[in-house]
Amino acid sequence: MNKNKDFEKNKILINLIKILGEESVLFDEPLKNHTTIRLGGCTDFLVTPNNFEKIILTLEYLKSENINFFVIGNGSNLIFSDDGFCGVVIKINKNMNEIVVSDDFIISESGSMLPKISSFALDNELSGIEFACGIPATVGGAVVMNAGANGGEMKDIIEESVFLNEDLEVCVIDKHSHNFSYRKSIFRDKKAIILKSTLKLKKMNKKTIEERVRLFTLRRVENQPLDKPSAGSVFKNPSKDICAWELIEKSDLRGKKIGGALISQKHAGFIVNDLNSTSKDVINLIKFVQNAVYKKFNIMLKTEVKMVDKNGKEIF
Repeated sequence: MNKNKDFEKNKILINLIKILGEESVLFDEPLKNHTTIRLGGCTDFLVTPNNFEKIILTLEYLKSENINFFVIGNGSNLIFSDDGFCGVVIKINKNMNEIVVSDDFIISESGSMLPKISSFALDNELSGIEFACGIPATVGGAVVMNAGANGGEMKDIIEESVFLNEDLEVCVIDKHSHNFSYRKSIFRDKKAIILKSTLKLKKMNKKTIEERVRLFTLRRVENQPLDKPSAGSVFKNPSKDICAWELIEKSDLRGKKIGGALISQKHAGFIVNDLNSTSKDVINLIKFVQNAVYKKFNIMLKTEVKMVDKNGKEIF
């Protein structure tokens, strides 16, 4: 690194610490520490603002200096490149995870984990979010991609969301304005940051909710490769009647490996970091799967996971 770049990085570091405090700013941070698949090079900076005001102050500074930034939650549906990220990664996770209940509604800051919200709902005898009891995502990330499992999706329970738009204005949208579709919402292609969401649930007997959570947890343990790092299900289902994992399995790809990236023996829809994988290994394996499935079934599988390059642009 030349002296000018060194000077610029030091200046950014000092300013971020002034805004957020030293404990909330990491320098040259490996992104593998912040994604569930445990992959990705280093980011120049990773910051963890702990309230709405600090998010706004951070973004005002980054925008004024034209500094590239990227927002993440738990990193469960995300793969960074081996080159890392040039700029500032803003992580909204346990630093912003307040949850409150009001009648049949749960209001959650965007950094709250779905299993935590599911447990909170159970304690308050509220049903509707059991489907998400095992999804390792924040509510913010789950809303962005309309996360789903066990026959449920975020679109089924979202009442409204509060977010920052590109002009750093606080906006509120109702459930219909989220434009939910399969693994997508209005936020997927929008430069906006979800601050909190309200979930509409319903009162139910606690034992009934507990039984649903137990069954969904058992199903997850039996069917998913939880013993190895992954980014969750990699490919979108082509239709309601066609599952991506079945096409992969029928293409004899279960157990296929490139470098350290492996199609799970337990669930063909998962690519796991088997041993010292790189992001490039995963990219190559995804392309291999897409080509093989297309050749056999004339169906091009689309990715559910988000893969980004060092500038934050989507690779897939």
